[in-house]
Amino acid sequence: MKKITLFALTMMLAASCDDGDLVFESLNFEEVSMQKCEDKELYYKVNDKELLVVNLTSSTGEPLINDNLQIGDELEVLTSATNQIIYRLYDSSLSNQNVLCADVPPANPQVVDEYVSENNGSIMIYKQLQVNESESQNNQFAVAYNFSILFKNIVLTSGEQQIKYPDYTFGTYQAE
Repeated sequence: MKKITLFALTMMLAASCDDGDLVFESLNFEEVSMQKCEDKELYYKVNDKELLVVNLTSSTGEPLINDNLQIGDELEVLTSATNQIIYRLYDSSLSNQNVLCADVPPANPQVVDEYVSENNGSIMIYKQLQVNESESQNNQFAVAYNFSILFKNIVLTSGEQQIKYPDYTFGTYQAE
């Protein structure tokens, strides 16, 4: 009887062991600054081996973050094949972040896992004016526009796995 019990416990333990696969539970980019590709409307955050990127291009190919959006206004963009949110996990650190904006992606680092947004989630874009007084010269001001980006009701999918976010603050991009 002891052998049967020991065998059963061993089998249960073996069946419950972690096989080492990543289980993606949440996005951890709160402490990371948002960046933008110079020649593309890709806005991204990198956290070591992880990447969170959103494409903010209209269906006509025009940038969604532009001067046409008035201060204080909000723009709602539905996630689609054009405006995707993508989470990627790489096999090594993304130390050279310029590779993210390359037309031909490099062979390394390699994507280990990828979650892509399903259609009809919302990307909310808010425009605010920021005025900073110059520290070196009196009565001199610098003006910048801040574009805050918030995801609402997004679903990120990888095969059969889904991660849902009712609200996720992506961050703020400053355009001067």
